[in-house]
Amino acid sequence: MGRDPRSIEWLVGVEPNDPDRFLVEGAATYLAMGFTQFTLGFSGPDWTVERGTAWLSWRDEVNASRRLSAVVPATAVAAVG
Repeated sequence: MGRDPRSIEWLVGVEPNDPDRFLVEGAATYLAMGFTQFTLGFSGPDWTVERGTAWLSWRDEVNASRRLSAVVPATAVAAVG
């Protein structure tokens, strides 16, 4: 009660058989809804580290964009992006 919803960290788990589709079709939507943590489930024995590479790239792009928007006024970010 009385807690600012923006202070809550929202998390979504991505199923082991769905990381590629979810990244393309769902990640941006969840980010726009306020989710900031994405956990990826991978199961063996076919699990390889490379399956998470696209997610790490996406994470780095999102984080870089957030740093830029924190430093540069929003109107300038829109012109840059």
